[in-house]
Amino acid sequence: MKICKIIAVTVMMMVSAVLGGCTTTAEITVKENVNADQAIAITEEYLKGIDPSYKVVKSSFSDVEAELRKGSSEKTLTDWVSGEYEGKKKEKVLVNVKSGEIYTTENWGRFSDYCFRLADDQKLSDYADVEIAVTATTDVSYFADNDQYGMMTVTNMLPAGTGADDGSFDALLSDGNYQIKYIIRISDEVDINDFKEIDPGVLGSSVSLHVEQYSRVDFINMASGDNLGQPLEIYDSGM
Repeated sequence: MKICKIIAVTVMMMVSAVLGGCTTTAEITVKENVNADQAIAITEEYLKGIDPSYKVVKSSFSDVEAELRKGSSEKTLTDWVSGEYEGKKKEKVLVNVKSGEIYTTENWGRFSDYCFRLADDQKLSDYADVEIAVTATTDVSYFADNDQYGMMTVTNMLPAGTGADDGSFDALLSDGNYQIKYIIRISDEVDINDFKEIDPGVLGSSVSLHVEQYSRVDFINMASGDNLGQPLEIYDSGM
């Protein structure tokens, strides 16, 4: 009799869980497919205005997930879908299916080249033993209508429609939503104090410098693609 009661209680708990609205794997897959289909349609419409010959790589589109709680392994689907399209070269794209926002890598190369030109103007790369990279990040909400799960960082992607001209890039550098970081690696034959004296504000309102100084041997190894050693000194203007 006790065994029958245990079985009955177990069955009732299973039924309650189903009726309580637990999301099944099939339901999640359906939502993923809907999100991907919407993102593909939004991207295709966007590409029509750029070049009708550009094509989305449909198989590359997948949903972006967020943690339900900080440190939790439980995930929830967000309003964002990532994918790729093929134009003059393959580009990455990030689409919010609710707001219609689009970020792409299409003009990132031109923007980073513009940042390097500014670096040249400020004599950042006047030394032989200097390696410079530029990163740009902005934070967006996982969901179009709330930010209860926090923010997602978008890296080295620009909003769709950003012009590939100096005026547009100047505006982006003045946009407080974007954080631009110059990652500068130097050998110990370069005086790190030269970089500490530079006001990063001349490069843009949200720009910072991150300088890492290495021994000559480690710097040469870095240039040849080998692993970096530990930096001798680090300077970050944003700290």
